[in-house]
Amino acid sequence: MLTVVRFIGLILLIHVNQNAAVKSPPYPPTGDSKPQSIVACVDSSKSAAELPSPGPACEKSEIATRGEPFMFSENDGLAFGISANPAKAGMLYMWADNRTDKPIELYLCCNSSLFERIDIFDSDGHRLMSKDDEVLQKAHLEGTQTIEVCSCSGTVSVPPHTKQFVMSADISAAYTLPPGRYTVGERRPATKGLKILIP
Repeated sequence: MLTVVRFIGLILLIHVNQNAAVKSPPYPPTGDSKPQSIVACVDSSKSAAELPSPGPACEKSEIATRGEPFMFSENDGLAFGISANPAKAGMLYMWADNRTDKPIELYLCCNSSLFERIDIFDSDGHRLMSKDDEVLQKAHLEGTQTIEVCSCSGTVSVPPHTKQFVMSADISAAYTLPPGRYTVGERRPATKGLKILIP
């Protein structure tokens, strides 16, 4: 049997924020029993001391740079989201919102960590196949296997009750899209659906 190796992240080198400066919010947060996360500034060109404290100023700066994140559903206290800045067409930004009382370490594999969490739909609401989907479909038809390989990776620590940018990717690394309007939605794993058996 032939095995096809798919390298993830080779087309586009993106910045994984393993060395990015992040100023953590004061802990523990005060107020109601389930506090809202505050936005932390992330900037790999500055030290944490040079960044504004997490909160409204940081949120304004981050949203101006990366767009307002559309947050997906929470799972075990962690929610991911996606944003885009119209001034930087084709770039997507992934965010993480740690709603727990402890820091969360995220392992990120360049483009795949972002693209494995999203689906893209055309203006008629049809889900579009990514380049990886096309490779998998072709391999299935040819009776071959694929192996995913992470060509670059890193970790990001998200402080408690903090929402922050964690990585970006150019959409062209995973999709071939003509000009038009698209919707980026959360990819939902099939394991959460209704399980049936057809005899």
